[in-house]
Amino acid sequence: YHDLRKIYNKAGTNTIFELVLDGKSADVLIHDLQFDVLSNEISHVDFMEIRMDKPVYATVPLKFVGKSPAVSDLGGTLVHNRSEVEIKCLPKYLLHEIEVDVSVIVDFHTSIHISDLIVSEHVHIIDNPEEVIATVAAPKTEDELAKEDAEGGKEPPKEEPVAAEAPKAKSKE
Repeated sequence: YHDLRKIYNKAGTNTIFELVLDGKSADVLIHDLQFDVLSNEISHVDFMEIRMDKPVYATVPLKFVGKSPAVSDLGGTLVHNRSEVEIKCLPKYLLHEIEVDVSVIVDFHTSIHISDLIVSEHVHIIDNPEEVIATVAAPKTEDELAKEDAEGGKEPPKEEPVAAEAPKAKSKE
């Protein structure tokens, strides 16, 4: 257990390592990892044996770096629409993460799309290239905040109670 925990903490799920079991070794990736809800200990792990000459599919987390001028200068709020993307590549090109530089978001009309991600020519991102990863939302005006407060204070409309129909008497025929 402790060896597995060390490997996972250091390598994550997109690292190939050699698994030796009953004297046989194989190159593997951690395919699925489950944790105990209360203790946060690993309760189950699935390994996926890989061939170094065949492409693999992997989910890679996005790491947002930099500071957006639309946030720092214009008071907007950075919105992350995605936290990971799906890739396909040979195992030797697997990524642990993809950095997303948000400093290119200079105003409220600029967005970062999947097509803007910079990866090796050996890595193919499977997700829709037009999908937005990050953008900056404009700050709300005092009028908008006041309107939301007013709407938030209203109670939802009450439904009229529906009277239950009395059971029909059975006729004797």
